[in-house]
Amino acid sequence: MADQPQKLKLSFTAIALGQREAGEVLSLWTTAGDWDVAASLAIEENPFQKSTSASTRRIFREVRQRLQTLDKETLGSFADGTSDEQKAILLIAACKCYPFLFDFIRTTLADKLVVFDYQVGKEDFDIFWNRSLLDHPELEEIANSTRLKIRQVTFRLLAEAGLLTSTRNPQITPIHISPATESVLSLEGPAYREAFLSS
Repeated sequence: MADQPQKLKLSFTAIALGQREAGEVLSLWTTAGDWDVAASLAIEENPFQKSTSASTRRIFREVRQRLQTLDKETLGSFADGTSDEQKAILLIAACKCYPFLFDFIRTTLADKLVVFDYQVGKEDFDIFWNRSLLDHPELEEIANSTRLKIRQVTFRLLAEAGLLTSTRNPQITPIHISPATESVLSLEGPAYREAFLSS
């Protein structure tokens, strides 16, 4: 009997790319030397300027789980990276943490580029979602409001990463891979080159 596909993880709606938040989390982690201590510091210091500790905890947890997919050397290079290099690192982290997101980029967006169709709309996401139901019937259990939120945050994350021009009238824009990002990819896995849609 063939292995069942793993259930999709879709809990990324707490934050889009989260460049500023990732910087704050990494600063706390560097200071603390421990993720759990850093989490406590986040509650004390409220670096995300949230009105409740529950919101702070949720954002910290989301950023942490993405960053923990990365090699320690990659985390160490984040602070010294340019803004674009930081965005590249966070795009890789999001794709590693959420295969659903990575698949949307390397199938739907990549397929559109092949036919020189740079416009991407809500219907493209909905087609991808429906196609994903074949391997992941658990998506049927997700409320429509949650699906719309996932779609909204997906587009915002991709726009903040630089793969889309905006969230309002998005056009696909492949990302140039810098030498620094090439070094990160050599650590994190060359397969994640596909996330940048560069030839």
